[in-house]
Amino acid sequence: MPIMAAHDENDARGSARVLASNVRKSIENAGGPPRHVSALNNLYRLLEAYRSHRFIGFEYQPSSPRGPEALTLLPPAERHVLDLRVALDRALEQAYQGLERDAALDQVEKVLRAVAYPQKGIALEAKEKNQVSEFLRFFIDNLYAKI
Repeated sequence: MPIMAAHDENDARGSARVLASNVRKSIENAGGPPRHVSALNNLYRLLEAYRSHRFIGFEYQPSSPRGPEALTLLPPAERHVLDLRVALDRALEQAYQGLERDAALDQVEKVLRAVAYPQKGIALEAKEKNQVSEFLRFFIDNLYAKI
């Protein structure tokens, strides 16, 4: 289970929103010393997990619980992990129209690496940074969208 949803009281969508917001700020303010390096690395890991298994195994299995569990109106954390997959799918479609998923993820990961670990003489194009920033905006917007 991804670390964001490891504790039952945490919502994977909320954690992903905070993570994506911090990364977006870092990308938009790139050029100085790298900030939020751990957020950039964690988003990179989230994207790698999405690429490799798309959170398969976290399918929400509705059931009729018995006892005190039946009183809650909240869906289990597993459902929120699947919401991440849906939000990532939609954000990739919106930001990288017509581009294959792996190629789009490669572009996002390239920008994340360049912002987290800048190298002298290698600068990102504004277009690349803007497109990743838009992808993150779409991702954040889609996290709580109706499925």
